Amino acid sequence: MNNRNNNKKSSIQKVDPKAKVSDDNSTTSKKDFSSKSFINIVFNKYRILAYSILIIVPFSFVIGSLCFWIYDSNLKQDQILDRLSNQLETMPAPISQGRLGLIIKKSNDGLMLEINKEILSLDEKIQEIENLINSFPKPISEGKIGLILDKKNIKVLEKFFDFDLAKKLAKKNLVDLIVANNVLAHVPDINNFVKGISILLKKKGVVTFEFPHLLELIKNNQYDTIYHEHYSYLSLIAVNTIFEKNGLNIFDVQKINTHGGSLRVFAQKKTNNYYQVEKNVSKIISIEKKNKLNSIKTYKNFQKLANENKNELLNFLIECKSKNLKVAAFGAAAKGNTLLNYAGIKKDLISFVCDSSKSKQNKFLPGTKIPIFHPDHLQKEKPDYLLILPWNIADEIKKQLSFLKNTKTKLFVAIPKLKIL
Repeated sequence: MNNRNNNKKSSIQKVDPKAKVSDDNSTTSKKDFSSKSFINIVFNKYRILAYSILIIVPFSFVIGSLCFWIYDSNLKQDQILDRLSNQLETMPAPISQGRLGLIIKKSNDGLMLEINKEILSLDEKIQEIENLINSFPKPISEGKIGLILDKKNIKVLEKFFDFDLAKKLAKKNLVDLIVANNVLAHVPDINNFVKGISILLKKKGVVTFEFPHLLELIKNNQYDTIYHEHYSYLSLIAVNTIFEKNGLNIFDVQKINTHGGSLRVFAQKKTNNYYQVEKNVSKIISIEKKNKLNSIKTYKNFQKLANENKNELLNFLIECKSKNLKVAAFGAAAKGNTLLNYAGIKKDLISFVCDSSKSKQNKFLPGTKIPIFHPDHLQKEKPDYLLILPWNIADEIKKQLSFLKNTKTKLFVAIPKLKIL
């Protein structure tokens, strides 16, 4: 018996001299070795096929599901919107560019379908888009989805605008009108940008800009508007200085209500006196100077006002908690996130946030980790107080929340100061 065991051991050692195998495991080890060898041989021989299956099957599933979402005409409009939105969350960018030449993009206004100019001719693009529209319940082009139909073959240049790009464009065409609403605050190099605008204008050309007015921001303590998307917070004093330095002359300005108070300025080339400068320009600059927007002390005091407002909100929320009152919030937007993170407010003070946007629901606010739900959640939880975070559209939100009118829930805003509505 000992000789047989020794023979078995020696036979295994011939296969793998370095292996330390016991008598009891000798048979099993041999089977394992054989099966692994067989798998390795098969895998090596059919490696390309195996990799192809691993890559093609999931890719085909995504493409197939995308086509299903787009072409299932039996779906209701809301279902189409939901499914397109869900697809966007998971799809790699190139997959959204299918054979139809359609590019699905997300914007602040919802979903947008654009035409991929590289794939189809103009007539084909128009026909495919029209077919797509006809397959959807009408009016699909209204509301959350916008369809861009390039019937005039207007070229769209997807590049960051600066002085160098403006020089290249100016060699081909100069323009009569440039419109840039809520752009200036997002530009890293504002002087370079404005200089580029100046050289693109024709002799009698006009450029119009809209931007949140710094005077309103400070007067109304709108510190929650100061967040990562904005490089600048502009007064007319500052904009006028920048424009004059870079070849533009402001000839008119209007006050508008967007974003808690904005300015719309109209400018022409500095060398052109075609448009007479209106009194509004000097009038608003004078008002800004009276409010000391050209003094550093104004901005230091603004920090003090922001701290006072933050403490006022915190004290109110702590008082509610001490009385076992439930507080929730509405509107998971940038303003609200700025306020909550600045104040250090967490889930212990605000239980949850509701938002009408499906892409935000069942997620969490960044930083504070407060959960986001559908507005219907308010009827289930019945909070004692509801903080409207986007205070600039509080009237609109009150209408959306009309179902709370006869409940115990009280609506309030924190900015410019804490106020029960």
